[in-house]
Amino acid sequence: MSQNFIPISVPNLKGKELEYVTHAVETEWVSISGVNGFEKKTVAYVKSKGAVSCQNGTSGLHMRQDD
Repeated sequence: MSQNFIPISVPNLKGKELEYVTHAVETEWVSISGVNGFEKKTVAYVKSKGAVSCQNGTSGLHMRQDD
């Protein structure tokens, strides 16, 4: 049977993904400094007041800002 979808339970590392993940771990980009840099670049790109990164979309949906 042919699979015409991207499986969500199996890592898809067919391109440069493994190289990129390895680089992120080796350079400690996955630490808080990498996250802060990502958030700052996102703020500048979308011209917003702030940004918060999450580990997945569900966590993002659970976040909210009280006015």
